[in-house]
Amino acid sequence: MTARKTRSERRDQVVDAALALLADVPLDQLTTRRLARAVGVSQPALFRHFRSRDEIVAAVIDRVRRDMGDLASELLAGDRSPLATIEALVRGLLGYAAEHPGMPRLLFTDLSGATSEGCHAALSQIVSLQRNLLGELIRQAQRSESLPAEVDVSQAARLILAMVQGVVLQWQVEGRPDRLDADATAIIETWRTCLRAGVPAADPGGEAPPADPSSARDDAAPEPAEGVALLDVRPILSRGVDPLEHVRSALSSVRDDGALVVVAPFRPEPLLLLLAGQGYTTRVEEQEGVHLVTVIGPRAAPPVDLRPLPAPEPLEQVLSMSSALVPGASFLARVPRVPQLLLPRLAERGMAWRVVGLPDGSALLHVSRPA
Repeated sequence: MTARKTRSERRDQVVDAALALLADVPLDQLTTRRLARAVGVSQPALFRHFRSRDEIVAAVIDRVRRDMGDLASELLAGDRSPLATIEALVRGLLGYAAEHPGMPRLLFTDLSGATSEGCHAALSQIVSLQRNLLGELIRQAQRSESLPAEVDVSQAARLILAMVQGVVLQWQVEGRPDRLDADATAIIETWRTCLRAGVPAADPGGEAPPADPSSARDDAAPEPAEGVALLDVRPILSRGVDPLEHVRSALSSVRDDGALVVVAPFRPEPLLLLLAGQGYTTRVEEQEGVHLVTVIGPRAAPPVDLRPLPAPEPLEQVLSMSSALVPGASFLARVPRVPQLLLPRLAERGMAWRVVGLPDGSALLHVSRPA
């Protein structure tokens, strides 16, 4: 146990040293020789903890990603308005850059200099996370009428992030004076003044924005068709894209009494907090490094877990619950596998159903009795 802890601490020390060196050294000059000297070990000793320079860079990027996720989660967990959360996020990003001056070089100036495709995708995903989080907060401000509805959400998010990046880069050029956060108020006020004036405005002839899940719950909107759906965000993340927009789009196709299962490589804490604020309930399971996030609609009860029951009890339980449904009612059930024999019997009873198979071999089933 002590050896594992010591090795973990040594890896953290290397990551700390790499992030510190990036404050003054371009990414392509971050060599293992320079890192070993900064840590105070030989190169062979360094390679006992990391197999290559690219693995070290990947660990630095993962540290920044986790830190950015922790910052977002902390802000979203607070009792702030959307605009106040945006202001706190801007101050948090500037504060993190001041504390870790290697981060701006990594994210803003050396994005195209990552030494592997995986590093480039991971860097892009960090920037995408910030942009998408800002976009969601802007949408919330529009729904609360704190910002005009005609503001282009995507462009507004890019604008404030570009202002943050510009201030940080100027701070670096000027030799990193102490007060990086001094410009935070100016950034916020300039950005807010533009948005309250309706700038940047959405292009009326441009591409329609992604569907807002909240609009699907409007009485005048048609009811989405899917009782359950599955979204694997791992391929999306591998392309360097934060999956928030894809999750929002998938949720817009799921009924209020249904559920969406998101397959992710890590626990997406900021996403969970955003969804909770929109009336969704979430459940997270970790299975061999994969996280299954079940996003339960605002009119749905949590799935009944029938996996522990021996056959044919799961089938019998589903049939019994379906018989008790009144018109327009529904339920969710987690069953040991896709119930091929059960589905025709549900149809014979006049039930509507939707099922998705999950990575662990089980399935999520939605059963409803049409009104």
